[in-house]
Amino acid sequence: MNKKELKDNTTELYESVIGIFKDKETIDLALYEHLFDDDIIKVLVLLVSYFKLANVPTLILNICLNCKEINREVYEYFFKYCQDRWMYKACQEITEVIKEVEEGKF
Repeated sequence: MNKKELKDNTTELYESVIGIFKDKETIDLALYEHLFDDDIIKVLVLLVSYFKLANVPTLILNICLNCKEINREVYEYFFKYCQDRWMYKACQEITEVIKEVEEGKF
């Protein structure tokens, strides 16, 4: 898999995984379909939780903790991708706080 394919697939996978945690019904469906049995999904879920990009239920975290090893390049790309998403989210939050301070809302 080349870097472009890895980037495109990671973006799609990330969006899909984040979408699971939007409501209880999608979480239940993912559990029913054994989505979290895949080690690549497990690693991504653990990284999403680590960077606090989504509120991952404890049950899902417990399932994902027994993941096995995945390709190092994929892991490093997932880590960098989640780290970049976290940085983007943090910058947005900081910008909002600065705006509120400037507007005297504090």
